[in-house]
Amino acid sequence: WARRDYQSALGELKIAAEKLPGSAELWNYVGLANRRLGNWDQALVAFEKASVLDPRDADLFWDLGGNTYRVLHRYPEAVAAYSHALALAPDLGDADLRRALVYVSWQGRLDSLRATLARGSESYGYSGSAVQWRVRLALWERNADALLALLAAQPKRVIFDSQERYEPGLLYAGWAHQLQGNRAAARDAFRGGLALLDSALRGLPIERRLHVARGLALAGLDQRADAQREVELAVEQRLEG
Repeated sequence: WARRDYQSALGELKIAAEKLPGSAELWNYVGLANRRLGNWDQALVAFEKASVLDPRDADLFWDLGGNTYRVLHRYPEAVAAYSHALALAPDLGDADLRRALVYVSWQGRLDSLRATLARGSESYGYSGSAVQWRVRLALWERNADALLALLAAQPKRVIFDSQERYEPGLLYAGWAHQLQGNRAAARDAFRGGLALLDSALRGLPIERRLHVARGLALAGLDQRADAQREVELAVEQRLEG
């Protein structure tokens, strides 16, 4: 598992599951390994087995259940899984945020995300902080003034970091200036973001999230070919890992 050799890990997990068929934890890992391998049907079979064995494991329902259904665009089932997790653990920020994001992807609705952020939690676990999601919400609402105000209230070189994304706040400043039609300010922001990312990449050359963010900065600077190469590199690293 630690070497990301999920096929071999799955073989070992299946041996263990045969010896301990009543272990929900093992079936959870079987499901996660199958998900990593793109075996979606097997991942959901494992989820069903684990959820029967331990119907009170909130982490099982929001991650293996809700996140798998969300990726498969099975949105009603994702909402049900996240809601069950929250019924078990009302303070589970990850489940609360991701349920709201389902409605963004499914119906283009931002009201659920707005309501979730208004509840006041400052952290959503692996999904990141409330600050970065308020910034993203302002961008999705195309509210440049609110977006720049949120950024101004944070440290100058704030980094928005989550399990899935890693972006300097300067990228968001660039997009805000683009919304305002201020091309010069946008280019300055994207150049600043690119400099931060280049510095970070010297220490983490194979961090795909940095390459994704670098591609976004280059796209903001109209360097489309270079942006495309960053995306291709990030996809290659994702497939390898």
